[in-house]
Amino acid sequence: MTNKNTNSQQQVKLIKVDRIQVEPKLFLRASYNEDAIQRYKELYEAGKTKPLIVQTKTFQLIDGFHRLKAVQELELEDIEVIEENIPDVELRTEAVRLNSEHGVSLSKVERDEVIKKLYVEDNKTQREIGELFHLSQRHIGRILEKDILSKTNNCVVKEWLLNPNVNQTELAKQYDITQPRVSQIIKEFKQEIKEHYQIGCLKEEIIKWIDDTYNVSIETERLDEILLEFEDLNPDLVKLPKLILGDYLQVAKNIPDDSVDLILTDPPYGIDYQSNFKNEKFEKIQSDEINEETIEQWIREMTRILKPNKHFYCFTSWKVYPIWFKIISKYLPIKNCLIIKKKHWGLGDLEYSFASAYDMIIFAQKGKKPFNITSLKEASESSKNDPRHTIDYTQRLPDLIDWINSAEFNLKMKHPTQKSIEICELLIQISSNPKEIVFDPFAGSGTTLVSARKLERNWLGIEIDKKWFDIALERIKTQGVEQ
Repeated sequence: MTNKNTNSQQQVKLIKVDRIQVEPKLFLRASYNEDAIQRYKELYEAGKTKPLIVQTKTFQLIDGFHRLKAVQELELEDIEVIEENIPDVELRTEAVRLNSEHGVSLSKVERDEVIKKLYVEDNKTQREIGELFHLSQRHIGRILEKDILSKTNNCVVKEWLLNPNVNQTELAKQYDITQPRVSQIIKEFKQEIKEHYQIGCLKEEIIKWIDDTYNVSIETERLDEILLEFEDLNPDLVKLPKLILGDYLQVAKNIPDDSVDLILTDPPYGIDYQSNFKNEKFEKIQSDEINEETIEQWIREMTRILKPNKHFYCFTSWKVYPIWFKIISKYLPIKNCLIIKKKHWGLGDLEYSFASAYDMIIFAQKGKKPFNITSLKEASESSKNDPRHTIDYTQRLPDLIDWINSAEFNLKMKHPTQKSIEICELLIQISSNPKEIVFDPFAGSGTTLVSARKLERNWLGIEIDKKWFDIALERIKTQGVEQ
């Protein structure tokens, strides 16, 4: 662990310049920045610069290479330093940390070179390097793949996949690396699998990725074994498919309490419905068997499954709103009814009723959770070139959203009550974080799940109808990945 005390908490010492030891491996750059040296020379002449950071006793320079260069060019004899007691294996890590706090920014080439050295020479994991540079593990992996994560790493992983009990010491000798390095490669491979799972990849997609990358076919059971090693993943959820064909109440028995981070769903409302939006009519949705007792069972189970201090969104209709409001409010405090204005609406009864131009969403909370700040844009007709403008979500959100559903969306409707991906993305972004679990017990054609995957959320869905299950699965595979 590096010493992260601030300079103000440490004693400043004045020593001779020639006592400073310079280790080239701690110089993070390809070359010195002459502008930075000149700036430091001016500061030193004005008496306004700051101490160098050096290793205790040896005075090995950790941070302040440009400042030292400036002092040397000014031919000064003394310089202020702060001593830190850093383990040798952490010196480069500390140099990177200090540079990121107040140094001259590294170029992309310099940064990537330091990342490679931290990985190969200092045996840092991709996660540790990512935290140091504020980059995702996947980003670090892409940088390393260009030169380092090559044949040796792939061979080690392949050997381990073929035989989980392989002797790691023998494996290390075979590929001329250390045994800790073998352990690290396997650990990082497992972590990468976990990340794929948490950002919404299907198990079959992860298995295909393993096959394509390492030329090894594994079964779902083996993948589950790897995922179950992680204590922060719920074992009961890991064992389930992400999209389940079945009746919600039956499937819910296998979902543990307090296990999902957001519920966003569009359940059957308890009214017969048939969409006439397109020339080719959809089949009628039959809901005659849905009664208040069934709805209450649904809501009771959702409340049980939702974690504390999380959000709940349920689409509804004015025709049944009082029933759903009454039942939901028995289990969760309702905060709002959101009104989502639609640009396009169905024809319906042209002579005897108004066309429905909005969607309704009941918003409730289990406990108390603030909204996230997001840069997602809300629809507006204020600009022909940019039909959406950014909402400042540091302010209170309106319960009326003037959301424009694109014509393309309406022409490509898969389901008679399909909702806008844009509104689902908005609600998912303000009410959950990446890798958290978004749950839709009535998945339909999969709009909620597509949105969740696009936003790198984990997700869980249930659909009772095989036709819509197949459509949802295909949409998740093709539309749920950002291009």
